[in-house]
Amino acid sequence: MLPCAVALTAAGSLLLLGSVPAWAHATVLVPTAGLLTFWGLSRVFIGHVTLPSHRNLVWAGVLAALAALSSLQSPQELPPTAVWIAWNALWLFPVIAFISKDERTAIDDAVRCAAWILMVLAFYQRLVLGIEAPASALPSSTAYAATVLLLIPLALERRDRLLACGLLITLLWSASVGAWLGLFAAFTLLNPWTPGFRLYAGLTGVVVCAIVIYGRIDSVEVIARAEQWVEAWRWIGSHPLLGMGPGSWKPDSPAAYPLVVAAEFGVPFALLWFAGIWHCLTTGGSYKRFGALAVLMHSIWDPVFMAPANLWLLCYCTASSISEGSEGVEIPVRWRLPAAAAIAFLGFFIGRSALAAWGGH
Repeated sequence: MLPCAVALTAAGSLLLLGSVPAWAHATVLVPTAGLLTFWGLSRVFIGHVTLPSHRNLVWAGVLAALAALSSLQSPQELPPTAVWIAWNALWLFPVIAFISKDERTAIDDAVRCAAWILMVLAFYQRLVLGIEAPASALPSSTAYAATVLLLIPLALERRDRLLACGLLITLLWSASVGAWLGLFAAFTLLNPWTPGFRLYAGLTGVVVCAIVIYGRIDSVEVIARAEQWVEAWRWIGSHPLLGMGPGSWKPDSPAAYPLVVAAEFGVPFALLWFAGIWHCLTTGGSYKRFGALAVLMHSIWDPVFMAPANLWLLCYCTASSISEGSEGVEIPVRWRLPAAAAIAFLGFFIGRSALAAWGGH
């Protein structure tokens, strides 16, 4: 059940317009909540559960609590499922410890299958429909470019060179300078800083992208980005502890992702969030680490997380570095019925909230 929930979140959401519409939220959140509920009930009835590290649990729990507090105190009217989107990213980190190496391989295969569908659709849009910058199944070519940055390393890790080449071609079609900047920056940072072709190639790519961006310094696009950065700083200054609430920032506004996180959730959340992401990146495998770092660099320039699917895929790639849990705990008989009731209620509440948001939309 857990691998299916992770695969739906990391792979299935990519094919549902990046889970941007309300119906796509429900299509991902409701089955995921159901699978997690049934898994939790099965663990309770067995009476034994394997635990992830205490640091992992505390980190995810504190972030979930801060997200809830941010949503409750927000001075704005927030999207109904905004906090569920954040929680649907956070649960991947503690739960990944329950998933074995073989099950993670199966999830990678599901993501690779989704990547093939996205790539073929992008080729169809470009060659048959004549769309210059295809978005595939994502809401925009910018969001698709970010997805490609996460998928290319996974294709290379699975030694699917045909998929990697096809995705690289579609990345060229996207004409996203931010995506190429993230790609070259990650390539440079993750390679040894010793004189050689790789270092010079990465630095050359970064310099070329920087020159292209500098050439647009007086354009309306760059001026709009600068205004959004200033606005984000103003939001952070007005609500530094808990932010303005998840989903309060316009998802397509081109402000740097770290600023958006701090503006929506508050500075403490942002510091904890990026500290945890950085810890996972420093201990993770080279391929997924490369994709996650490239997307994070890309997010400084473009609103790549306008599609929740990109955030969830990033979290899966980042959380994959977490090892399987080794410690377990026995659930006393007297606590099994209350625990089962609490799990069932929580799963019902999440599913009902997602369906209500879809119906209201």
